[in-house]
Amino acid sequence: MSIRRFAGSVAIALLALFNPHPGYAAREPDMPQLRPGLTNIDLNYPGVGVRTFVSDKTALEARVQFERSDLAAGIRYYWYPTLSKVDRRFRPYLCLEGDYVVFKKASTKGDGFAAGSFAGIEYALSRQFAVQIDAGPEVFFIRNKDTSATGRELEFILSFGLNYYFK
Repeated sequence: MSIRRFAGSVAIALLALFNPHPGYAAREPDMPQLRPGLTNIDLNYPGVGVRTFVSDKTALEARVQFERSDLAAGIRYYWYPTLSKVDRRFRPYLCLEGDYVVFKKASTKGDGFAAGSFAGIEYALSRQFAVQIDAGPEVFFIRNKDTSATGRELEFILSFGLNYYFK
């Protein structure tokens, strides 16, 4: 991720968290109640996902991430702890992710798998819209198709997204 894209993502997250609209903080939060069957679409950098809640504390999400000639497609498992002292506009979560990865560079191509764990928070903008940001380590197990060489790499991932909840 380039410095400019990272700075832009952080700026958008901060604007969402510290909304300058004077009337927003005074009204009751509108975050939808977690329940089985609740579904949202997640537009994130750099991809898209569809999340469905299987209980009032857990959700599964099918995700596709893409950038230039790299692609990662996989599943995320979310767990939302109950924190009674936290402002209801904020919804913290932990998640595990597994992906199939395909890459193609000028001189090589390959595929593999990735596994990661993330901690994040979602912030309600309205009853149907929320922003989320999460971060964590992800391990990539890749294979070069041209040389059959294999390798693994640990990266720290920062994700930012906009969620739309269906009623």
